[in-house]
Amino acid sequence: LVTGVQTCALPILHKKQATSAFLLGTKASEFSRELDKLVTELVFGFRVVFVKGQINLSLDKIKLINSDLARVNAKASFLPSIGKYIIELSLITSLMLIVALQFMLFDAAKSIGILTIFFIAGSRIAPAILRVQQSFLNIRANSGTAKIAADFIKRYSVINSEQESNRKERQENIHNSTFVPEIKVQDVI
Repeated sequence: LVTGVQTCALPILHKKQATSAFLLGTKASEFSRELDKLVTELVFGFRVVFVKGQINLSLDKIKLINSDLARVNAKASFLPSIGKYIIELSLITSLMLIVALQFMLFDAAKSIGILTIFFIAGSRIAPAILRVQQSFLNIRANSGTAKIAADFIKRYSVINSEQESNRKERQENIHNSTFVPEIKVQDVI
């Protein structure tokens, strides 16, 4: 019964949390890049920002992005706890159903024995399921950042391959040209 409840609840929970983790990871990566960009611009362009009197504006932008980044990171850190609470809730609910069923069908000694085995098994399986789920969520959350990096690498490799093909084409044009070197010496004396 517990396995049935968890089997139904966990795939739905995992799908929703994986999507949320990916979106939060992508947002965190974007906020982090934007924050790095603003700080770099402020450091390297401090003189211009200072002369224009825009230091407070720049600092306000940095504070705003930093608070957005903190909010996204807080949501991402809370995400694995949701699975923990749902698994514990399903374990307790299933335990209550089995308690009611066992005491209706069997005597107290046999019911307590079955409940003990069920509770021990459930309490051993739940942490393992949570570790697996949290590992998948961590992978999914970091795949947002990895996707951005992979897209950058693809874009960079396409640019490099285009440059390489252009270089090879220029070399082939040089080697395959109809130019024949000829030296003429005239009016030497």
